[in-house]
Amino acid sequence: MATGNIYAGLIYPIAVDLTTFVVGSLYLKETKNVRIWDEQEEARKSGEAR
Repeated sequence: MATGNIYAGLIYPIAVDLTTFVVGSLYLKETKNVRIWDEQEEARKSGEAR
């Protein structure tokens, strides 16, 4: 369907990108000061599975 607007096909991809960014920004945990190798060593010592 022709709308005459050359930007009409960009509305949905941009909306999906913005939604993904907002949800990710709100719900993903910050990992800057997390020492993941220490957590792995503790799990190994306690006998937990990976």
